[in-house]
Amino acid sequence: MQVVKYFHEEPASLEILATDLSAEARQPDMRQSLEQFLRGPRYYRGYLAGTDLEADRTGATTVASAWIPSLVTLLASDHVYRERAGSLDQVDTGHALAAGLQGDVLTAGLRPHEPLSPGPVRERLPSLRPRLDGGGIVLIAEPAHDGVDWALFSPAPQADRLRTLFSTAASGPARFVIPHVEARGEHKFYFERYDLELYAHYRT
Repeated sequence: MQVVKYFHEEPASLEILATDLSAEARQPDMRQSLEQFLRGPRYYRGYLAGTDLEADRTGATTVASAWIPSLVTLLASDHVYRERAGSLDQVDTGHALAAGLQGDVLTAGLRPHEPLSPGPVRERLPSLRPRLDGGGIVLIAEPAHDGVDWALFSPAPQADRLRTLFSTAASGPARFVIPHVEARGEHKFYFERYDLELYAHYRT
């Protein structure tokens, strides 16, 4: 069985982001104060991961066909701008998502004026925020056991839209849209390997 998981935090204040939603940051993080949260701008982030249980492969790109049509519709563009190894190219959205390499940055909705800074999200804020403030959606390829996962940053909430798109996608794969706050810890991040029914109420 193919399993697709979208973990979301909506909204999220990038100003005081402590950790990423990646598989490398699965442990519980420090929660921000309400005052800090209200002071910063609002953004929305998610993390798309996947597993092919029969092939024993983990990574969003290992089950690309189970989610790419939905993501292309979500991004509302057949082409995105891809940053890879210092170059910026306009590429086919589906191909860029399926053939992602660690470190790839995709931007939908606008052409980036300057490259996204390397490093963790906190260090990328100066170049990430203008894209979000300009209405762009940014995806960053994160390492998975096999292939890559995709971290998503948006100026608008996407979880409900993606839930609807998943619910109308081709049957077969198990697709989940899960609040990040309920899925911390390695056992919960990889729940499909232990108990596929753990988040049955979030299955689309």
